[in-house]
Amino acid sequence: MPDQPPPDPVVEVTARRGTVSGGLWNAAATVLPMGSTLALSIVISRELGAAVLGEQSVIAYVASLLVSVLIFSFTSASIQLLATAVGAKDDDRLAWLARWSGSAHLTGGLLAAGLMAGIGVFRDEYRLLWFLAAATALVDAVGWSRTVRDIAHRGWTRTSRRRLVAQAVGPLASIAAIYLGWGIEGVFAAQLVVAVGLLITLAHLDRSLPRLPRRPAGRPDWRPVVTTWLAFSGSMLISQIIQRRIELVFLDQFHDGPTVAMFSVAANVITIPVVLTSTLIGASLPAIAARWVQDPETVTAVMGRTARVVCTLGVLLSAATFAVGPGLVRTAYGAEFTQAAEIVRYLALMLLVVPLGQVCTTLWTGIGRLRPVLWCGGIAAVTDVVLALVLIPPFSLAGAVITTFVAQTVGAVLILGYTLRQGVALHLAPWRLAAAVGVAAAAAAAAVLVRAEVDGLLGDVCAGAVFLVVAAVGVRLARVFAADDLHWLAEALPGPAGRAVRVLAP
Repeated sequence: MPDQPPPDPVVEVTARRGTVSGGLWNAAATVLPMGSTLALSIVISRELGAAVLGEQSVIAYVASLLVSVLIFSFTSASIQLLATAVGAKDDDRLAWLARWSGSAHLTGGLLAAGLMAGIGVFRDEYRLLWFLAAATALVDAVGWSRTVRDIAHRGWTRTSRRRLVAQAVGPLASIAAIYLGWGIEGVFAAQLVVAVGLLITLAHLDRSLPRLPRRPAGRPDWRPVVTTWLAFSGSMLISQIIQRRIELVFLDQFHDGPTVAMFSVAANVITIPVVLTSTLIGASLPAIAARWVQDPETVTAVMGRTARVVCTLGVLLSAATFAVGPGLVRTAYGAEFTQAAEIVRYLALMLLVVPLGQVCTTLWTGIGRLRPVLWCGGIAAVTDVVLALVLIPPFSLAGAVITTFVAQTVGAVLILGYTLRQGVALHLAPWRLAAAVGVAAAAAAAAVLVRAEVDGLLGDVCAGAVFLVVAAVGVRLARVFAADDLHWLAEALPGPAGRAVRVLAP
């Protein structure tokens, strides 16, 4: 009997159903709350109007920015440092870090709450909303401080389950508050109530852990702690500026609430496919990073394949969003948001490069090489702020669209260029890329024609179905994906998803 050929290490590293199956759950846990938040924005726009949605969007962005930089940065740093102390069984360092984490979270929470309350004082309208958001940020800070030890000892599972429930309940409670007639104030009050409930459930996790010694023997070196926190806070600041749309702040400052709402809706629609793609594909990268130390050449080969697949998927995803997204916005939000629907078409072009850049970022973050990530992201963030300041005051939404597109493209191109210089090769055949563009254009054209003939939700469904059918047939006939790439993806994806990929093989 002949010997079996050895498994392809490029496939072996990532083609484990558990790896990408976990990515599917991770993607669901990431995208489902985004979907419920999108549903909340639809209800706000239809029941309370575009101006109120614009105000809610600005408050949500500022809260996200401050919580990420001043609170969750301490959470991420604490988990990494505490997990190291747990692994080393260093009880003194563990006790000191736990107390430092509690103080840091409380300080960050008070600072974030104070800044939001201060902004609220100087607003002409909706001051109560800023005060409620400030209280919610402070509660979140205390909640994260009570979970870091549990995550360091036991992992994310118990905390993630509770937070996922809260993320699902929050928008639903907010929607209920609107229909009960409590207005936008009821939305923010409901979110505060959910945050308090989550804090109560998270406190039980901390109390189930062993008590810390009252007096640690000595204070460890604080410099690694500060360095770790600065790395996380810088990374999160960059993410908030580029990916979370700081353009909202400039639109609010120089224009009005409805203008903010138009851009916010379009940006939220684009964010879902970006996050879904990067989360799903990025799920295999922890396994890749773990093998980096042993076999970097295999890892670069795997990254080339991953990036090649994402590059082609980005072309198809951009075309789908361009063709189907505007109709969905008009159907969901109403004719008042026609301008937002048109913005979706322009922002869809970002999907050509942004998912690819995020995959590269995830690789270098996973193996601990943060400097290129911070440099590339920092340049993109500075580009974003400068362009927003120059373009948004005179050009409003057009300036915001240009700013977003240029900044995200700069960040993606820089990190992709660095990745290619490190030896990761795409090996993307020009004819395959041209075939992908042709198939995407044909599918988009067919979807647009169908949507022009059929109105409403039925038209959106028909347009989406036509795009999928034309794209699937085109991908198979034009051999858009290499056979090895399809085999790798089919082996990695579980169940029906893997079988669907095999259908695309010529």
